[in-house]
Amino acid sequence: MSAVQDMLSKQQLRSVQVLATGGSLQAAAAAGGVTTRTLARWRQQAEFQRAMTSTQHEVLVQVSGALTSLCVQAVKTLGEILVDQAAPPAARISAAKVALDLSMRISDARDSRERQYQLNELLPPITAQWDREAY
Repeated sequence: MSAVQDMLSKQQLRSVQVLATGGSLQAAAAAGGVTTRTLARWRQQAEFQRAMTSTQHEVLVQVSGALTSLCVQAVKTLGEILVDQAAPPAARISAAKVALDLSMRISDARDSRERQYQLNELLPPITAQWDREAY
């Protein structure tokens, strides 16, 4: 539990968990044992908002890990279909198209990150020069 979450009651934490995982306001209020009006008041509090952000981040990290695991299995499955001589040609062609498309997307994303990294490396000297020229 984070320091922000330590500041909330157990009722608030239950409501945060429901909201952070996509639950409705009614479900979050019920989980916290409060009315939707109370939940609305909580949602205005900075501590509650920070706990929501923190919990949503934790959920996204967990989901990302689960999806990564599924992606590894999906790539293995594509590979199996691609090399399976008994598989229908349409399935093999479809697997090849998907594999090539994903490969290109990954390559583009990697190239984009590399360009962003290079630009970020240039940014401090450029902004420092602008600062000197402004004065």
